[in-house]
Amino acid sequence: MPNYIGIDETEESMRLRRNCKPDDMVLCEKTQKMYVYDGQNWSPLEIKEGLNIPLYEINKSTVSAFPEYDQEKINQLQDNINDWETSSDYYMLLCNDIKYYTVLRRTQHKKAVFPDLGQAVTNLLLERDYKIQAEEICDDHFEIWIKDKEEEVYMFALFPYDWGVINYG
Repeated sequence: MPNYIGIDETEESMRLRRNCKPDDMVLCEKTQKMYVYDGQNWSPLEIKEGLNIPLYEINKSTVSAFPEYDQEKINQLQDNINDWETSSDYYMLLCNDIKYYTVLRRTQHKKAVFPDLGQAVTNLLLERDYKIQAEEICDDHFEIWIKDKEEEVYMFALFPYDWGVINYG
C-alpha cells in the first residue's frame, strides 16, 4: 500500500524530492494526480475500479509525519483561532471519531475559565495529552489535527454553534 508523503506544486518539484522510498505517494497540484515512487521514478498512480482512498485517510497519513507543535506554534495557533473567530456566542469543538463534543460559550463573566477561544481550544486538547500536529482554516470551520498517546491521528473541527443552542421557556 502506498505511503502518502505530501503535496507538490508541479511534477518537477515532485522529482526534486530526496529520501523517497518505494511506494511513497505524492499529490501533484498542477495535474491533480497522485504519483507513486518506484525507487527511481515517479509514476501516475493507477486507480483500479473500486479502490477509494478517502481524503480524510490521506490527511491522517500525511499529518502523522508532521512534527508536534512547540510552544511558539501553539501560541500562533491560538492567535489564528482568535483571528478566525466569528461573532458567534457558541462554538463546538468536535471529533466524531472519538465521540468528543464540547460546546464553548463566549462570556464576559469574570469567572470565565479561559481568556479567549484560542487558549480554551488548545488547553482542552493539551490537557488530554494530545500532540497538536497541524491546522487548517476553512470558511466555515477550523481544523486542528492531533496525535494521541497511541500515535493515532484525529481531526478536531471547531465551528460556530449558535444554531445548535435553542432557547426556550
